[in-house]
Amino acid sequence: TGDKEFLKDNYSIIKRGAKWILGKAQSNLKLDPGYRGIMPPGLSAEHFGLNDYYYWDDFWSLAGLQSAVQACEALDKKGSSLTRGLLKLQNAVDTSLRYAEAHLGQAIMPISPSRRMDSAAVGCLSAYYPCRVYAYDDQRLLNTVKYLHEKCFIKGGFFHDVNHSGYGTYLTMHIAQCYIGQRSAKAIDILGWLLKVASPTWCWPEAIHPRTLGGTIGDGHHGWAAADLCLLIRNML
Repeated sequence: TGDKEFLKDNYSIIKRGAKWILGKAQSNLKLDPGYRGIMPPGLSAEHFGLNDYYYWDDFWSLAGLQSAVQACEALDKKGSSLTRGLLKLQNAVDTSLRYAEAHLGQAIMPISPSRRMDSAAVGCLSAYYPCRVYAYDDQRLLNTVKYLHEKCFIKGGFFHDVNHSGYGTYLTMHIAQCYIGQRSAKAIDILGWLLKVASPTWCWPEAIHPRTLGGTIGDGHHGWAAADLCLLIRNML
């Protein structure tokens, strides 16, 4: 927003949060390269599975550290330690993804280092949307989007079979956001599908039942899904 006073008032909180991220990332330095220096295991977002080293945590952490470094620059604060920590985490994540590439046989992003490709890999799209830590044309991102579209789309929507067991609403939109980056008309196709499956009250559940087209999990009128639709249309424009 450019509101430096707000940034100044919250700078100590931002810096404390950034240091917490760096401390957690540095707690794994004795592990194998696939896990060394990345964020520790946890439940992360609910739609990935059980405790694991999830790349979703790494991409959001990278975005947070980037913002913390930008805050330092905007306020003329010393941020060299945060910059070094950011670079260390970036290198650790890239090393881990190369580890995943070695056992998957291509440059692609599973949701965790030792996981096979499955629908939970949709969480890795956060690297581009909304975190913007990887470019839209990063080969790992392109291959992940291609996999999800070829293996997980049914009748125009992304079917998520890990925990949600239904068509993902905001998850389908995250794929569309990647297509916007690619300037692909597939984003418009996804928007058409979303409008077709909207409820009579013009909302969406968190995940849509494949037969009844009602809800399978989460809120019936899901705020995240509604917000993502607004962001999807805005970014299309």
